[in-house]
Amino acid sequence: MAARADALSAEPALRTGTERLLTWCADIAGVALLALMCITVADVGGRQLRWFTIQGTFEISIASTVLIGFLAFPFSFLSGGHLVLDLFTHNLPARVTRAIDNVWYCVFALAFAGVAWSMWVATATAYRTNEVTLDLQLPTFWLWIPASLGFTLVPVACWLALRRRHRRPDRSPHGFE
Repeated sequence: MAARADALSAEPALRTGTERLLTWCADIAGVALLALMCITVADVGGRQLRWFTIQGTFEISIASTVLIGFLAFPFSFLSGGHLVLDLFTHNLPARVTRAIDNVWYCVFALAFAGVAWSMWVATATAYRTNEVTLDLQLPTFWLWIPASLGFTLVPVACWLALRRRHRRPDRSPHGFE
């Protein structure tokens, strides 16, 4: 949460509705992570003490992992929280590094737009075919929706990050101070 506050508090004027949506998605991912931890501890503890077992723990883990991964992913692009490997670029001038990063933001935006399209097609297919999970017999399309939404928001987050970097060229090349 501290990284999120640092990343977005520097520019309160740029807090658009889309940025609030990305923050909200990251918050949902955080709640899903907390729920996953609680369910896992309860299931393992219940099994070890031979008190109870939680049916569908595996499917709940998959669903929460989808929420955690795909809904938090766009926010990492916006906040500069993604992994940066600057082995070859750390000695380059900041302007060159910024240009390289900007090109990669554009590449990621285009690539994720294509992936988002295929994810929405898969979501529609899962809905049409009435696929269900094995244990809990829940429809699988509801697992595809947050994944598709996350991949749809990545190009938007890349564009917002590029806009922010263009408006604030004095910031570090990787989006964080």
